[in-house]
Amino acid sequence: MPSKKSITNTPIATESPELKLKLKACDPEVQNYVIALKKENLKLQRRIAKQEAEYLSLHNNIQVRAEEIAQCLFEEMRLIEKAERAADERR
Repeated sequence: MPSKKSITNTPIATESPELKLKLKACDPEVQNYVIALKKENLKLQRRIAKQEAEYLSLHNNIQVRAEEIAQCLFEEMRLIEKAERAADERR
């Protein structure tokens, strides 16, 4: 398993009650901007989570393929040794 720290496990900062009050008192244009930023942040967090899932899936596939290759190489080495022993016996 990769040692990369997951970004999605990082807690998202929450708004303090004071900040919420200040935002309510702000100009509607500022409020809309903050809402747009929150939406964009949520989209980015979802995208990060999806990419992390894809990364883990690819990482797992690589591990499986590496194990398959190692097994094939082991089997090939075994067959070569068997062939060498048979050739030595014929001599």
